[in-house]
Amino acid sequence: MKGHAATRHTGDFVEDVIACIQKRSRSIKHRGAKIESERVKEIEGGAHSDIERLDLHISYRVAASKVTFRLRVWGDRWVWGDIRRRGKSGWAWSATFEGRFAATDGATNLVRNIEATIDAASGSNEEARPQIEKVWKAHLAQGPRRV
Repeated sequence: MKGHAATRHTGDFVEDVIACIQKRSRSIKHRGAKIESERVKEIEGGAHSDIERLDLHISYRVAASKVTFRLRVWGDRWVWGDIRRRGKSGWAWSATFEGRFAATDGATNLVRNIEATIDAASGSNEEARPQIEKVWKAHLAQGPRRV
């Protein structure tokens, strides 16, 4: 993940995201999505660090095509996501995004973004990617970039 300089945090954001996903799990399942999560401790210099990450894998079908949504969330609010829909030969479309999640009411809004992404991916192949990018662009800070 380029641009991500992991900083040491206790993982409160990760805990908040887990709690919000549990609260919204029925809504996510109602959309036909299956969500799996795994907590990951990063290794730094051969030893476990206090950098905590949550890996989410969300899968569902749209018109018989499988959609795979992977989301990684770090305790410092850095988020990386990749979502793609299978086509007849390869991917019908894909979208990847990353940045620091800067929305107010962070974990709640992150889970709302997950739900909005699931909904946007259910649209046509032409509209899905721009809609998904719109959902995340509004909440991800990219930081200064060299021009």
